[in-house]
Amino acid sequence: MYLNSFNYFRGITIISIVAGHCYGLSAYQMDTWLQRLVINLVSGNAALFVFISGFLFYHIFYPRYQYGAFLAKKSLFVLVPYLLLSILPIYAYVFNNNTGHHHDFGITDPLSAIGFYYLTGATLVSYWYIPFIMVIFALSPMFIWFIRTNPKQQMIFMLIGALIAIIVHRPIDLINPLQSLLYYIPVYSFGIWAALNQEKIYAYWDDKLSLLLLLVFSLALYQALFYDNTGNFHKAIFEWGVLDINFIQKMFLAVFFTVWLHRFEERDLPWGLSKTLALLASYSFPIYFLHPMVIWEWHKHLPAPPLLNLPWYAYFILVVSVVMLLSLVIAMLIKRLFGKRSRYLIGG
Repeated sequence: MYLNSFNYFRGITIISIVAGHCYGLSAYQMDTWLQRLVINLVSGNAALFVFISGFLFYHIFYPRYQYGAFLAKKSLFVLVPYLLLSILPIYAYVFNNNTGHHHDFGITDPLSAIGFYYLTGATLVSYWYIPFIMVIFALSPMFIWFIRTNPKQQMIFMLIGALIAIIVHRPIDLINPLQSLLYYIPVYSFGIWAALNQEKIYAYWDDKLSLLLLLVFSLALYQALFYDNTGNFHKAIFEWGVLDINFIQKMFLAVFFTVWLHRFEERDLPWGLSKTLALLASYSFPIYFLHPMVIWEWHKHLPAPPLLNLPWYAYFILVVSVVMLLSLVIAMLIKRLFGKRSRYLIGG
């Protein structure tokens, strides 16, 4: 069954991910607790994408799962666009001006540098996601086991995974796909578990949405007031640090959107949001691939922000809206030019 609610969920998630990458463009300050609260809410929402991916793995792929066909499809529409779209930034870092992250690791050989960028996704702001998620897809037999095992083992698997995640954090500069894997396996598993138990989740949480929102905002506010870290948590895998409460916040946020949007499975969202979110959902992966390039070009060619004398929140919203709109328009033009073949270039 087609899930309108998860289509809306994808639309909301891509907006939040783009927002989490735009505060540099908007000269966003983190001087007040409110500014830090906003960043804590919009940062780390790739976790929502991972949760959705896990949910849809069970809902769409599991009933007709074949490992080879599943991996081939993901390779064509996720890996191939990543390989193609990474060519330009890799060329710029390695051959054009010979600058780039690889020098921090003592990599000077061009072929080694190219391999470094493709294996880590350290080219553009969101490309780290692709090497890691391809490993998740390659490990799909483990998630088939998770689906078929008993509920007690599922819960133990998720709880141990979540404990590891909040201890290890996300990798520094997001250049360690294996650490990202450790961090997000419990998120992907939680998405699958939510799909397996969706009716129970809807029944239990439908009248407790305000509690879920309170938990989300409380964790984000607690981080803003009492943690030195704002937004995502990053560290070396074996270093000791504080517990990553942003991870916990995102799990409550995932449940909130799952349950709240389920109310609109068979009716429209208010204010015409259904069509807007459905459009953004249909272009969510192209926007994910393209918005870092828009941000990159903005940084290169426009004066330092702010460009307009607006309050911080208004300018932030404006920048996010412009980046979203430009990414969407470029994606639509590419789709118009290449038709169905555009999926090999920008995903979809």
